[in-house]
Amino acid sequence: MIVNFLFSFVIGLAIGNPANTPVVPEGNPKLEHAQKIFDRLVEARGDLSMKTPVLEWTVEASNGAYYLNGTNKITLEERAYDVCASFGEKTDDALAFILSHELTHYYKQHGWEANFGDKFADLEVGSEVMENLRDIKQQETEADLVGGFLAYTAGFNTVGIAPDFLRKLYDSYPKWPRVNSAKYPSLEERILVARNTEKELINFIQMFETANLLVAVGHLDDAIEYYNYILSFYKSRELVNNLGVVSCMRAMKEFEDGKIKYLYPLELDGEARLRLGSKGIDHEDPKKKLRDSLLNVGIKQFQEAMLLDNEYHTARLNLACAYSLLALSNKGVDASEEEMNYDFASLYCKQVVRRANKADDAKLSADATTLMGIIASETGEGDAEAIFVSAREKSTLAEANLGILKKTPASGSARKPQSLIRESVDDFNMDRFRGLTDTLIIVNGTKVNRQWGYYRKGPGFTRSKILVDYVNANQYVFFHLTEPGYEGATEQGLKLGASRADILAKYLTPDREIQLPNGYFLVYGADQLIFWLDQDKKLKRWIVYRMKPIE
Repeated sequence: MIVNFLFSFVIGLAIGNPANTPVVPEGNPKLEHAQKIFDRLVEARGDLSMKTPVLEWTVEASNGAYYLNGTNKITLEERAYDVCASFGEKTDDALAFILSHELTHYYKQHGWEANFGDKFADLEVGSEVMENLRDIKQQETEADLVGGFLAYTAGFNTVGIAPDFLRKLYDSYPKWPRVNSAKYPSLEERILVARNTEKELINFIQMFETANLLVAVGHLDDAIEYYNYILSFYKSRELVNNLGVVSCMRAMKEFEDGKIKYLYPLELDGEARLRLGSKGIDHEDPKKKLRDSLLNVGIKQFQEAMLLDNEYHTARLNLACAYSLLALSNKGVDASEEEMNYDFASLYCKQVVRRANKADDAKLSADATTLMGIIASETGEGDAEAIFVSAREKSTLAEANLGILKKTPASGSARKPQSLIRESVDDFNMDRFRGLTDTLIIVNGTKVNRQWGYYRKGPGFTRSKILVDYVNANQYVFFHLTEPGYEGATEQGLKLGASRADILAKYLTPDREIQLPNGYFLVYGADQLIFWLDQDKKLKRWIVYRMKPIE
């Protein structure tokens, strides 16, 4: 039986003295716009271990934007907002660039003298700053890199925006010096720092995309290495949650065939560091020992994500899934462990349903209800069929699990036999691709050294790229992705914008469906093909891949 999983994956301007900053009255559309961008960035960061940052507004024009060290306040000047607004359709990205930069200074607790703009309003004060230029550049580089990735994870694209933005910003603040001082970088040097950082940012974004696709094709250990690598630079509730989900996915592989009957509503969103332990009862079965250890690692990760944000209910639902799987692992082995873990799972399910209903999140509520149906079926306590029926309108998992319970799978849910469809992107034959070692970089993982890279240019390439994860000739994955604006078609004649129904009609039911915050993947293992759909169920991109070992 092929188990289908649903996951959700779910990317400083100036010192001055803001003590008596004039604030505009409420109802200012510029402030309201900036606040929406700011809130999305804070939510994407998801770090409630620190005091929630506050956006303040001023009509002064001396500092641009700044984080006031020792507070949770980030101030944006109207003049800096107007510079962002001059970017037209890229206005939101420009705002995300400046605000994510300042948020990074806050979360990293950088010194007040190292914010995004160079804070030249008071050069007399600036002359007393003792931190040298190298340290300032280091903080600015970190704020550009981490801030850029934060913007990316919040759904913004800041790549390529820095040079024009910085020039326009400096032009708007004519008192800012254009040449190096003893303490501050020049405009051109600031642009150079931004450009160099942008190369690293692009690599991080491509690595994150590689990790997500590795999860999609079942190369979980490889995905963990990339998530851990990113974790050393950037941490959020979503990333912590994702490693917990991957740990649970690994544990599910250690169950005996047929023991997992149902489809669990695990939801993927992010990253953290895997620490294998051996918590739980000792047992002769090494597979049980491993899966219990992995499930306990997942539990710790979900708990950590909830510590970062107690209102992050995706992690709470995943925690319930992990406890339910731990109970299943102990079924027929230790009745007290089984009962205790189902009790924990039920408790968290009820919390999620209550809080999801309060937040009017119908899907989250339905997914948690679906897990309650699974628990009812496994324990014999409650009417599992009635529970699945109550949730099936909002949850495809509930519908599928109802079919499993009644031994009548939903129409079209079975994968029909078919031969490999030899898909290609830009007419490039992926069977001949062996990686381009001169474009790859080495990523030092926790277990092995691996080569990673991305390839964008080649004969006939229009709007596509190849992502490479290579360990050796027997362990690799190559992904060839279409990019926005790609005009080609699949072998079955589908183009970007095709509907989910069009895809299912041509390619039948996928092996695995992975939900994302803004869409989802349909994974066809036999065809070595992934369709990436947007939230409107329209084809956004597709990916042809080749890999060893094959799952």
